[in-house]
Amino acid sequence: MTSEVDPTGVFVLRDHVLIELRFHGVDGLSLQDFNTQNVLFSLSIEAFPAACEEEFAYEVGLWSSYGLWGGFRCRRVEVVGVSPRTKVAGSIPGGG
Repeated sequence: MTSEVDPTGVFVLRDHVLIELRFHGVDGLSLQDFNTQNVLFSLSIEAFPAACEEEFAYEVGLWSSYGLWGGFRCRRVEVVGVSPRTKVAGSIPGGG
């Protein structure tokens, strides 16, 4: 975030993007403490060499600031989309 504010009073962002991920072949899903407000501190994706396509190649961790945390294993991770974000407000897909 920059200290710049646009004419509507919203902070201007630089070098921020929204990345949409799709996880294929999910197994061992564990989600804890889901509630009305869930804030992730970080998302970790650790790769493991898979001997064959049926084996799990990634372990995904959801690390919490508040609420939801957990993890799962999956066979493949796909980047579905990357779109620039220019304002703090409207960070929901299609919102700005």
